[in-house]
Amino acid sequence: MTLAKDAPALASTSNHSALNLGNAGGAWLGGLVITHIGLAHLPWFGVVMSLVGLGLTLVLYAWDRRSSSA
Repeated sequence: MTLAKDAPALASTSNHSALNLGNAGGAWLGGLVITHIGLAHLPWFGVVMSLVGLGLTLVLYAWDRRSSSA
């Protein structure tokens, strides 16, 4: 919100839209795993997706720190 000084409502709306897209995408991917692989593999898929998200977060954090220090 501090970066969106001119349009805080747009920033807030975009944030909620991204969260809703993540919820829908997770449900869709979970449904695919259950349908094609089986219910027993769903927790492992959740672990893998969490690690992918953590890795993406770390990469973007490092990229942001490098670009802000330059």
